[in-house]
Amino acid sequence: MCEKLVNIIQYIGNLTTPPTMKLNLVKLSDGEHRAKFVCSAYDFYPKQIQLTWLRNGQEVTEGVSYSSVMYDGNLYYQFHSYLKYFPTSGERITCMVEHFSLSEPKLVDWDDSLLSEDMTPIAFGLCVLMVGLIVLSSGFIYYKKHQPHTTPATEMLARPEDLLPGKPSVTE
Repeated sequence: MCEKLVNIIQYIGNLTTPPTMKLNLVKLSDGEHRAKFVCSAYDFYPKQIQLTWLRNGQEVTEGVSYSSVMYDGNLYYQFHSYLKYFPTSGERITCMVEHFSLSEPKLVDWDDSLLSEDMTPIAFGLCVLMVGLIVLSSGFIYYKKHQPHTTPATEMLARPEDLLPGKPSVTE
């Protein structure tokens, strides 16, 4: 019985689950920085983990903060690291994770082409709006130019000669 319990404890002690990594960019309006990167590690075990920020392959320490390692309630943990900075074009931002379950550090690179992809729906929406306004304006101009000429209200008033006996009145 004790031997089985020892085997179970050793088995549980050898359990490891590698983290699922996500790297996101959050735009800030704090005036100090234009952006904040969030590197998140989810669903890993055991608890010990290290996240490091790299800019063009060099470690970054300024503007870096961390959450505490949080227990998910299902044997797994999550951990987040934040990097505030002014992004510039051509820079390579990387989040490096080191965990017991990984044979070597895992690198998650930020793809700055995602910034332009974020603008695609907005640009498409603006183009559709512009075309809609052009069509609407063109239709309004066409309608105004081809509208039948109406007589002014003063010409529609009854003239004395139209009210002579034997002639139908305007109001009939």
